Amino acid sequence: MAETGRLTRKAQPANWPIGAVTMLRIALILAALVIWEVLARSGWLYRDVVPSLLAIGKAVFELLRHGYRFEQMQQELVAEQETNRHLRLETETLASPARIEREARRIGLGPATPADTVVVERVLQSAPLPKSVVASR
Repeated sequence: MAETGRLTRKAQPANWPIGAVTMLRIALILAALVIWEVLARSGWLYRDVVPSLLAIGKAVFELLRHGYRFEQMQQELVAEQETNRHLRLETETLASPARIEREARRIGLGPATPADTVVVERVLQSAPLPKSVVASR
C-alpha cells in the first residue's frame, strides 16, 4: 500500500515548456481538425454536412459580429427609450393648462372679452364663370 507523502512526481525536463498530457491534447485536436478538413474537401460527404474549417470560421466570425452589433443596438435602444421618456415628461409638463395660463398671465394676456371676439361669416362659393372663347386668326 502506498503511504501518503511518499509519492513524488518526476520533474519535467527543462527543455519541455509544456507537459506530455498537454502535448497529447494538442495532437488530438490537430488530428481531429485535419480529419475534418480532409472529409470536407474529399467530396465523400456533402459540403453542407461537413463544411470546411474556413466556412466554419467565417460563420463563427459573422455570428460574433452580429451578436456584438445586436448588443450595441440594444444599448442604443435603451438610451433612446430613456430620452423618449424624458421628452414625453417635458412635453406633458409644458402642455399643462395651468402652466400655459400662468405663462399667458406673465406676458400680459388674459381671457378674451365679448368685445375682443370677431365673428367671421361664411363665404359662399360663387357660380362658376362661363367658359372663355379663344380667338383664333
